[in-house]
Amino acid sequence: LSNLTSVTALDATHNRLKTLPRTVGQLARLKALYLSHNEMDSLPPSLSICSALSLLHLSQNRLRVLPGEVVGGLTALKELCLSDNELQCLPE
Repeated sequence: LSNLTSVTALDATHNRLKTLPRTVGQLARLKALYLSHNEMDSLPPSLSICSALSLLHLSQNRLRVLPGEVVGGLTALKELCLSDNELQCLPE
């Protein structure tokens, strides 16, 4: 992913992704990330570097925790979809 620096949208829905590579943080122009219908149970801290990200779809995964340090870095985030996960709490 590190070579895809001009990508503004990435759709990886309906796969069997368990994790995202740490290099996702190098997608500086990424505005929309669709990761619904996967098997992810965590998010890499490097996702917080995607400062242009305004839309993040994570529904129907296996997330139990939404790390505040990841979401807190996404200052342009306008839409966050988390339905059908295993979340026990949300960050403050």
